Amino acid sequence: MIENFLQYGQWVILVLSIYSLYLVSSVKHEKRLNGYIFTAISRFGGALVFLVVDLPAFVIANLIQTYNDN
Repeated sequence: MIENFLQYGQWVILVLSIYSLYLVSSVKHEKRLNGYIFTAISRFGGALVFLVVDLPAFVIANLIQTYNDN
């Protein structure tokens, strides 16, 4: 399940980021505001991927390093 989340979730985050860049660079005020919302959504998605996948790996690596030094 995590593999599917990573495989497709990262692509969705990338597409959302590109779309938000397109919207933010618009001249119209409403499009720019929508771009800010999509930017927030894509950043939240990236943070979620970091919390689910990378953070536990960093914690485990630090625990191994801490208890290996003794």
